[in-house]
Amino acid sequence: MREAVRTPPNSQRTALRAFGAKLTRTLDSVYDRWATDTSRIEAAVPGDISSAWLLPSARRRCFPGSSLVLDALGLNPTRAALLDVLTALAARISVLNLEERNSELVAQWQVQKAPDEGLGTTEISGPLAAQLIDELPVLAAIGLNTSGGIRIRDAKELRVKESDRIALVAQLLRAMGAEVTEF
Repeated sequence: MREAVRTPPNSQRTALRAFGAKLTRTLDSVYDRWATDTSRIEAAVPGDISSAWLLPSARRRCFPGSSLVLDALGLNPTRAALLDVLTALAARISVLNLEERNSELVAQWQVQKAPDEGLGTTEISGPLAAQLIDELPVLAAIGLNTSGGIRIRDAKELRVKESDRIALVAQLLRAMGAEVTEF
């Protein structure tokens, strides 16, 4: 499989590793050699970062000053880009209990009260937008808690990924009183 931009490894690739498949990644490709032993395994699937972050974004509005712990979230290097963006916005996040389960990093995250002035502002575009494609809708929601919003560019895949997620997220944000411009 070839990729113009490195995207998150999905559960299928993680599951293949758990069954013993050998995966090799280059800068723009992933190659696999199938395992010969495909016997049954027992595995825990880590929590999805993009779904889990709806709680902290709502928490600030509903429970100011609170602290929230998110348990057993997948934290592979490409999905963890969300953590980088949030800390750049001045979110107060601690990664706790980092461990490897079934060839995937899993951690507990603690999200504490945001700074009194709110979170900063940022723009997400280019390769970072591709890397964060599943997290972009939740980042748009987090934009409600920022001082100047979050500008997201180069995310046209969201127009055709299961549904037009850009239009749906914009509609929901407007319903909550946000100013939203679709590009």
